[in-house]
Amino acid sequence: NQITAFVDDGPTGASLIQALQLRLQQGPSPDSWQLMKPVDGAYDETYEAATLVLDPQVRVGPNEACVRAIDVAGNISASVCTTYFVEPR
Repeated sequence: NQITAFVDDGPTGASLIQALQLRLQQGPSPDSWQLMKPVDGAYDETYEAATLVLDPQVRVGPNEACVRAIDVAGNISASVCTTYFVEPR
């Protein structure tokens, strides 16, 4: 499983994106933030796409994935989250 995220800082200040991070919540407490890999190989633009391949998911049922962006000015965006479901085998 792979998650892809997109961020555009052009409309809000045009700072270069420094990182996209992903955090999973597969139970009562969330995992730590993980660095996503930029699709074009480097964080060096105001618009970036990044991916992260997920480890095998073991918690059956609803889970949550949240993404946030950090720019070179040190601004951290609000998290954007989505729920995904893991089906039993």
